[in-house]
Amino acid sequence: MPDQPPPSLKEALRSAIWAQSLTPEQMARVEADTFETFVPKGGYVCRKGEMVENWLGIIDGMVKMNNFSRSGKSVSFTGVPAGGWFGEGSILKNEILKYDAMALRDARIARMPAATFMWLLDSSLPLRASC
Repeated sequence: MPDQPPPSLKEALRSAIWAQSLTPEQMARVEADTFETFVPKGGYVCRKGEMVENWLGIIDGMVKMNNFSRSGKSVSFTGVPAGGWFGEGSILKNEILKYDAMALRDARIARMPAATFMWLLDSSLPLRASC
């Protein structure tokens, strides 16, 4: 089977599990507000100590969440593949990030503003149930 091209931002949003139960109006706002950024391999998607401004989804690539020990050694918590989303806990708690997220390979990142995520959480019972 030949490799398929990576999805567009719109395709990635529409194929997300959490998007399956959205109304057309909710999906329209998500598509209008969410934007894409590129993070090269080894680059930071977000950094420990930053306020969370977006719910983050991986359109293409792979991201690892990690911290550094007191001795400076990197400790990885998890990898987030294409299709995965993260950062909702920090948005819900209105807290700074407690980890770094780094691209393991070139990555395209969907960034849904926190205000849109909170609006969606308030207006989508299935999304609320999944968070």
